[in-house]
Amino acid sequence: MPEHGYQAPRLTMLFFWCVALAALGLTAFGSVQGFSPVPYWDMWDGQLAFYLNLREAGLAAWWDQHNEHRILLTRLFFFTDLHWLNGSGWLLILVNHLLAVSAAILFIGALRSALSESRDRLLGPALAPLLFAWLLLWTQHENLLWGFQIQFFLAQLLPALALFLLYRSSYSSPINITFIAACGAGVAALGTMANGVVALPLMALLAIVTRQGVFRTAILVALAIIGPIAYFYGFNAVESHGSLSSALGDNPIRLVRYVFLYLGSPFFYLAGGGTQGSYLATAAGAFMVAATAFTGIRFLLGPRRLTIEAAMLTFVVFIVGTAVATAGGRVTFGLEQALSSRYTTPALIGWAALLVAHARTLVMLPAAARATLLAAAAVLAVAIVIHQLQALDPEGHQAFERDAAALPLALQIHDPERTQRVYPDSKTALDLARRARDAGVTVFAEPPLRDAPQLLEKAEELGPVSNCLAFLDSYQALPFEPSFAYITGWVHAPDLRRTPQTLQILDSRGKAVGIGITGRYRPDVAETIGPDARHTGFSGYIEVSALTDDLTVQGIGTTRCRGPLPGMHTQKAH
Repeated sequence: MPEHGYQAPRLTMLFFWCVALAALGLTAFGSVQGFSPVPYWDMWDGQLAFYLNLREAGLAAWWDQHNEHRILLTRLFFFTDLHWLNGSGWLLILVNHLLAVSAAILFIGALRSALSESRDRLLGPALAPLLFAWLLLWTQHENLLWGFQIQFFLAQLLPALALFLLYRSSYSSPINITFIAACGAGVAALGTMANGVVALPLMALLAIVTRQGVFRTAILVALAIIGPIAYFYGFNAVESHGSLSSALGDNPIRLVRYVFLYLGSPFFYLAGGGTQGSYLATAAGAFMVAATAFTGIRFLLGPRRLTIEAAMLTFVVFIVGTAVATAGGRVTFGLEQALSSRYTTPALIGWAALLVAHARTLVMLPAAARATLLAAAAVLAVAIVIHQLQALDPEGHQAFERDAAALPLALQIHDPERTQRVYPDSKTALDLARRARDAGVTVFAEPPLRDAPQLLEKAEELGPVSNCLAFLDSYQALPFEPSFAYITGWVHAPDLRRTPQTLQILDSRGKAVGIGITGRYRPDVAETIGPDARHTGFSGYIEVSALTDDLTVQGIGTTRCRGPLPGMHTQKAH
């Protein structure tokens, strides 16, 4: 065989694995850059309040509802993070990424099972790294960067694992370790999200259709009955969400459009969004439903064996059902919500399963068709890398906004406009922040937020310091705290080529009158001072009475500097 006959598979594999590694590296970089330990949205109730109330609530708190979900497994990680790591948050983000990688490994394993007898040396081998890159797509950055979303990954991963293990167990004796593990994964799915309830019934249905034997089928049917009963015992419906029946009755076309957008959402992002992206996502979602229905009918008309294709197709049905259930409860919030970043995770996993379910057929196509598919896979790989570059965008993350929203909570300043960026009820957030500080957990028990009230009361004695360049851009009166104003600006220590993390503001007498934290992306300052001044923007709070005074800013912590703070405060504050 000519030399190029050997080189083509090697070069193809090199290209696709480089794409996979690039996807992994860019996702890791973006997650480090966008990380914030500040509790965000549902974490205040689902994690922090759960932990702080656990002693009084007892064991029942572990199984209590969070909205319509019972997030038992995620609460195990929440407890670990708060009890042993003081709520640092990094463990939760790490688990998110490990679960995403685990999903990639699972589907690559399923792909290898599907292609175990294939002799194709180009298309088949290229699909494994493509799956890896696909399942680490940055479209799901909300889930990757939000510690609460462990349950979102588990809610898709555990049913997929259960179905895969059920397939693997079919080669052995009626009851074996693999079958027990499959049942265990199905039961564990009950402790993830509401859609996890469907895992056991789908497993039982698959066992019945593929004639898995009386004993196996009886066990799965029993679990499929007991599991939902246990889940819905004492269940309270969430009135703020819509229902599938009402959505079908009110506007079924809108419901179908939501489902298609949900399932095709990754392609919306790969196409760059906009109207064109919406059309592509809708078409992709419709294709997934049509392909699943067509293949499912063929399967039911065939020999009905428990193959890897049957297991993966059943999982695609699970994802489509998840999309329909989500549409029933969320379509009232608008079609745009179907394109939320967090919803792309189940869509990505659904497409991975659909690919595995058809992989054997694809590699058996004529050579010309396989070459076309390989070219399409290469185009998709390039699109993935291009999209992953968004992980490098310092403006694409909300880390600073979350950190800034935590400052008024640490100071116990009632500022709903900022607080609502991390939790809708500012009064509840103030109370939970105080309790977290007293309990010694989360950012409120760590510097700089732990020390924020003291920094607002007493000026720090820093000794010899470098020079600070600073400017106060704006101030805003607070309707619920008339003695304080919200301020923004920038600060930098050019001699040290660093920006202080925390800053203290002093009046002309050297009295502490304000405090701020830095981290906002300021390309305008970087253009003037240098690239090390890219994140010099700050926000904070100052006593209104000091706004007409001559102010000084000083950096606290490892970057110590001091200098005048000119700007908007030279005008009379209102």
